[in-house]
Amino acid sequence: MQKNDFNKLIISGHIKNSPYMGTTANGTPVVNFVLCSDFRKKREDFEVTVWGDLAEKSYYGLKPDDRVLIEGHIQKRNANHTCFTYENGLIEVVARRIFSLDKGVSFNELGSQLN
Repeated sequence: MQKNDFNKLIISGHIKNSPYMGTTANGTPVVNFVLCSDFRKKREDFEVTVWGDLAEKSYYGLKPDDRVLIEGHIQKRNANHTCFTYENGLIEVVARRIFSLDKGVSFNELGSQLN
């Protein structure tokens, strides 16, 4: 395996469903939602997973139809290890940064404005 492999994704779209929040056994917040991206008239759905403080901010700050830009990486996931069910499978994106296209702020800034 090469040591120079790179896995980074930047994608924009709208949030398809209400974010779902849970916690791991050690209490780490995790949020899942589906991002719908229309690229060249082809619609693609991506499951987005958000961890930690950003998960809490996204849970309280995002709603269906919000337009966002997400920076993260792609990860494979077992089909029955997801809270969503889709006909054609789903690509999971683990978000590291979220930017609200509707509000024009980074999600960290948006999260601090929610208090």
